Amino acid sequence: MPKPLPLPPAPLPPAPDPLPPAPTPEPAPAPIDQISELEILINGERAKRGMAIVATEQALRCAAAAHAADLAPRGACGHTGSDGSTFSQRVARCGGSLSSGGEIVACGYGTPRQAVDAWLRSPGHAAVMLEPQQRAMGSGMVDNYWVVVFSGG
Repeated sequence: MPKPLPLPPAPLPPAPDPLPPAPTPEPAPAPIDQISELEILINGERAKRGMAIVATEQALRCAAAAHAADLAPRGACGHTGSDGSTFSQRVARCGGSLSSGGEIVACGYGTPRQAVDAWLRSPGHAAVMLEPQQRAMGSGMVDNYWVVVFSGG
């Protein structure tokens, strides 16, 4: 008996319409660096309490950054520099001057929010951060050693 002839292949279904092009994503906002975030959080805490926000001042940022850079490699946590300097002396080295002010330091906190929360739990640190007469601040951080220097009116 002869073999049956094979059936012709079934026609292929029509190709689906091509997918529309993917939408162009909106550019992601640039991340806020940790120093800016810290200063925003501090001003937020002041604003919650009806206090004026404080401006950022470069000489204060310089002094805070220098102190954080001094503390971190030594594993120290305090207000006195390795050379015996005070925060007002560090501000002067950075070209600024203080008539009044203060400094807060937090060591070992991984985020700006953690540092601010720690300062709020400490009556002495909270008093400096929330002092109504503060007019400017500058912050620095090295390896989770956070420093903020404030200047009063």
